[in-house]
Amino acid sequence: MRIAALLFVALCLGSWAPHPLKMSTCTLTPAGTDLQIKVRLFTDDFTAHMEDVAQQRKLNFENAGKKEAKAVADYFQDHFILQCNGKALPLQLTKVVTEEYNLVTAVFLTISIAPCQTLTLRNTLMMDAFENQKNLVILKGPNPKTFEITAANSLESIPLK
Repeated sequence: MRIAALLFVALCLGSWAPHPLKMSTCTLTPAGTDLQIKVRLFTDDFTAHMEDVAQQRKLNFENAGKKEAKAVADYFQDHFILQCNGKALPLQLTKVVTEEYNLVTAVFLTISIAPCQTLTLRNTLMMDAFENQKNLVILKGPNPKTFEITAANSLESIPLK
């Protein structure tokens, strides 16, 4: 409840005000043998992080093009690692968009999750930029579940069945 209230306040402030909340949300939606992954991060935090830590200059997520898509795909390859039976699953970036309330959304698709009973996720998005970063992972489907990932616990086993 406390996290939801903080998120609401931060979203209401918009991009013109600094916010203390350092958080991302990730929704995993199984669809047959595929898995759709939708990640939302605060635009100001993500842009500053990509420019400062990842050394990607002049990124414009308001009008994301090939340069921004490549930067996002490269960053996620190192900081959002999804595995099935010990093998990394490839992530295919399908779009990067900026939404209302200072959010940038990256949508990925991964294929061939059919043999997986459990996925393993290492999610260190933004953790090298903010020590208080929290990443929420929401699993949709027949057995929905929500996980909170922090720097102290960046690895999570996610049951699919």
